[in-house]
Amino acid sequence: MDVLFVSDTSREENWGSQATTAALRSALKKSNYTISDTIFLDEISNSRPRIRIPNLVTVFRSVYRLGIFGINRGFRTSHNRGRVMFPQEWFDNIPTTASELDSIVKKAVSGKRHKELVDRITAVDHVVINGEGSIHGCQRQARFLLYIGYLSSELGKPTHLVNHSVELDDPVVEHIAKKAYPKFDTVAFREPVSLRHFPDKVEVQSVLSADAAFLFEPTRNRRDVINAISSGAIPTLGDPEIDLDPSDPYVAVGGSSAFNLKPSFDPSEDIGDIVEQLDQATQVILTSSARADEQFLQQISKSHDIPLVPVDASYKAAIDLIGNASAYVGGRWHPSIFAARGGATLVLFGGNTHKIQGLLEHLDLNQPVYNPFNLSKDTNEIICRALDGVEREKNDEVAEKASKVSELVNENVP
Repeated sequence: MDVLFVSDTSREENWGSQATTAALRSALKKSNYTISDTIFLDEISNSRPRIRIPNLVTVFRSVYRLGIFGINRGFRTSHNRGRVMFPQEWFDNIPTTASELDSIVKKAVSGKRHKELVDRITAVDHVVINGEGSIHGCQRQARFLLYIGYLSSELGKPTHLVNHSVELDDPVVEHIAKKAYPKFDTVAFREPVSLRHFPDKVEVQSVLSADAAFLFEPTRNRRDVINAISSGAIPTLGDPEIDLDPSDPYVAVGGSSAFNLKPSFDPSEDIGDIVEQLDQATQVILTSSARADEQFLQQISKSHDIPLVPVDASYKAAIDLIGNASAYVGGRWHPSIFAARGGATLVLFGGNTHKIQGLLEHLDLNQPVYNPFNLSKDTNEIICRALDGVEREKNDEVAEKASKVSELVNENVP
């Protein structure tokens, strides 16, 4: 059966994005699906303009979302401010409201809009949408994924939105979601918080799956990590070079997707303090799993003489490196999965949605999620938890729970 695979993230500068797409494609192939066409995430994120004159409702909504004149107090989270700029809102070629969803889909089905996209959909048997962490805020990719899913369904194609978390914190996307989700043949949430809360807003049949990245199990042979370091497969960014003995316990430290919500916020001081104190007790390595983390982690690397593995390292090498750590300290979703699969103690910051809490629930771990914007408040507790992980070296209970969760990955396959 031929599949149009939507939101392939393999070209993203992000270890987790690369890993989860590779795993999801592999799972589909094993179930006798042939991915005959692909739409990449970077294609989705970039808008193609269409000329139209914005009406007053559109203007007000843009002003409201931008926070101009202080009139966006109704939004629960600050990251909605500025998420959609005026040109994107006014001149985008995909629906920006629920009413536009219906009208644009009708035009597309009748051949008056998006003919190339319609041709690609009609040429396959199934449309599989890799939702990942895209359905939140008012991002273009959220609106695009819901639009293409709705359009595919209207064209009579079995449509599956899988491997995803959702947080409907924007009223525009919420209204679009209420129209689109009931059209899908499969809705698979990758963590239980989305599964539990989503029906409160949208009535839909859904299943609990797991992120496809759970399929990757780190090497159990630490010699592989040593060889990867010596061969350069695990590089470093600038000085210092990696002086790490993976046969002894070490802590991997990363960033958080939450920092994307406040670009002006600099976490280097708080995380640097954590790193400095950990370095006095054990081996520490910084891991930039996404390009967005690299700048502040590089500052920490230089200030505290700690090696930094950049996002340019292969995701497979990163899985082995993080998965063989005794503890992972950070707020990145996929590195937390790599760490759990290897049996590392998880010491986690919040992310850009509820997904980190969802991961802990999935793993049945009753532990705190630390506020990424106020880590100094919890520095001592974070260090104690990480060093507890170093002392026990490996947490077999976490590894066993992660292995069990990995069995749910197949729920993403129609």
